[in-house]
Amino acid sequence: MSMGGSAPQFMSKMSRHQVPYAGILATLAVYVIGVFLNYLVPSQVFEIVLNVASLGIIASWGFIVVCQMRLRKAIQEGRAADVSFKMPGAPFTSWLTLLFLLSVLVLMAFDYPNGTYTIGSIPLIAVLLVAGWFGVRRRVAVIHSTAPGAQTAQK
Repeated sequence: MSMGGSAPQFMSKMSRHQVPYAGILATLAVYVIGVFLNYLVPSQVFEIVLNVASLGIIASWGFIVVCQMRLRKAIQEGRAADVSFKMPGAPFTSWLTLLFLLSVLVLMAFDYPNGTYTIGSIPLIAVLLVAGWFGVRRRVAVIHSTAPGAQTAQK
């Protein structure tokens, strides 16, 4: 991911045996956080991890549905080619899916304390993701502008 510009450049540092030690150390840091949580709140650690993972899944599906809706709009405006498979029931099913994902977040918020804290952490996670994007965006632009076929893709 780092070599493709999707992660900070320092994550691609390799040892003399070509082992990506920075990425392994970052993974180890996440594991240490898990061990620390298991020490502090052993009865709640599974639910905490499950809630945080759920945020990622819900966000991913939400972005997929929003992208599908934007593609549909671009097709209608003639800015994109039509697709062979259309989402059944769209746009109603797209809005229904987003409503369902939002309702899952609301239900998580009522699951005190873990769910409430998880939902409360969304602004912090958003700030970290935006900061991360600003940290890698120039590298991503350079990598994509020098990729084979980049000049033809921009036309």
